[in-house]
Amino acid sequence: MIAMPVAALGCIAWVYLLGARGGFWRAAERDDSTAAVRDADAWPRVTAVIPARDEAGVIGPNLASLLEQDYPGTLAVIVVDDHSSDATASVARTVAQAQSRVRVTVLRAPALEPGWTGKLSALDHGIRHAEAMPEPADYLLLADADIAHAPGTLRMLVGRAHGEGLLLTSLMAKLNVQGAAERALIPAFVFFFGMLYPFAWVNDRRRTTAAAAGGCMLVHRASLRKAGGLAAIRGELIDDCALATDPWTSRRRVVLRAGSTYALGAEVNGPSTPGVPPVRARPRGAVPTACLPRGRSGATRRGVRPPGSPTRSS
Repeated sequence: MIAMPVAALGCIAWVYLLGARGGFWRAAERDDSTAAVRDADAWPRVTAVIPARDEAGVIGPNLASLLEQDYPGTLAVIVVDDHSSDATASVARTVAQAQSRVRVTVLRAPALEPGWTGKLSALDHGIRHAEAMPEPADYLLLADADIAHAPGTLRMLVGRAHGEGLLLTSLMAKLNVQGAAERALIPAFVFFFGMLYPFAWVNDRRRTTAAAAGGCMLVHRASLRKAGGLAAIRGELIDDCALATDPWTSRRRVVLRAGSTYALGAEVNGPSTPGVPPVRARPRGAVPTACLPRGRSGATRRGVRPPGSPTRSS
């Protein structure tokens, strides 16, 4: 007598998930077309801020992928060493000194203040340094240290953000897995994230569903500063989604996309990004991300793009 009601409830649940949960399981909201991204007349300044703690094994390829961007505008990079116990800062300085095209600054994070998480404190320190530059950037690229970026990532991000007036533009990293456990768990993580934050709902301006990922986020600097910076979410552990749902983005729509960045590690589904050697790192589950319109509602589509494809943040 109990088995039938339980089975019926299970069937109802699956019917709801498959038919009334935004079709999340289809991953149909893709960023496959680059035609909609127009080149800017005057490319804005961008400063990348990378918090890094014990990332000596991956910070080199990460920086190399940023330094090899084909971005026509001015790019600067700030690496914030968050009290690493390894050679993270030394490796970053070595990579920076090997080139002269992009200004790279390596900072040491300050002592952690009460109420702050380590990553957000390091990011905030880097952002404050960027704000103090003689010519502050128009956009901040907040990126993880174990994310590699395809050469066209920054051009695509800025072109879309600048052209569409987006407040925050972020991309989902291609996840690299190795071993049976990761192959079993990582797809399940992505599946359940999509179930919690259906891409179609996030793309629908009539809904309030919001999500973001910290692996690769391009933020409009002045808007973030006007809203008080990262202090409002300083204690959040899931800081990327907190940033997407923070009051500074209130009444603005969020759009999920995925693109040409990947988590450094063993490649499973295709070749590595040209010029960026794969490096085994901890599994990185950079989740789908957000595009938040600046001053108006808007929508862009998001989807999966293999590493190195033409046109890119824990």
